[in-house]
Amino acid sequence: MLLNVKTNCQLIVQARSESDGTLMQISYDDIETIGDMIQDLCTFIKVDELIPEKIDFPYEKEQITELIENIIEYDNLRGHFAANIAESINNAKVFVVKGEFSIMLGDMASVKKNYSIVHQENGNLIAEYLKRRNNHEELVKSLKDLNNFIRKASNLRMGAAKNKIVADSRDAIKNKKTMDVVKICFK
Repeated sequence: MLLNVKTNCQLIVQARSESDGTLMQISYDDIETIGDMIQDLCTFIKVDELIPEKIDFPYEKEQITELIENIIEYDNLRGHFAANIAESINNAKVFVVKGEFSIMLGDMASVKKNYSIVHQENGNLIAEYLKRRNNHEELVKSLKDLNNFIRKASNLRMGAAKNKIVADSRDAIKNKKTMDVVKICFK
C-alpha cells in the first residue's frame, strides 16, 4: 500500500500467483496514474499484450458520460446555428433587394425601413456567428478532453487491445455513436 501525499488517497497493489500466471489487482481512484503504472510495469516485465479483467472508475465514467452529453449537445447546436445564420443572410438579401427597388421608385420611407431591417439582420448575423464560434470552441475543447480520456483508458491495456480501444472509439465518434465510447473504454 502506498499513500499519495497530495490527495491522501491509498494506492493498493495486490498480486497472487495462480496456475496460469499471476493475478494482479491495482486499486486507486485516478485512471491516469493506473494507466501509467500499467504501461511502466508491462514495459519492465516485457508484457506485450494485456487486457484487464475488470475496469472500474465510477467518477471518470460519470465525468466522461457528462462530457459526451455536452459534445452531442454542441454538435446539435452547430446545425441550429448554421440554419439561423442562413436565415439571417437570406433575410438580409431580401431586404437589400427591396431597399434597392425602393430607391429606384424614389420611396425614401421604404428605403429607410428596408435598410433598417438589413442593419438589424446584420446584427442578428453577427450575434449568431459569435454564438456559433463559442459553441465551436467548446466542442473542440470537449473533443480534446474526450481524446485525452480515450488515451488514458487505452493505457489500461497493452498491445493490440490498447490500439483497438483507440480505433473503436474513433469509429464510434465518426459514426455519431459517441455514447458507445463509454462502453468501449470500460469493457
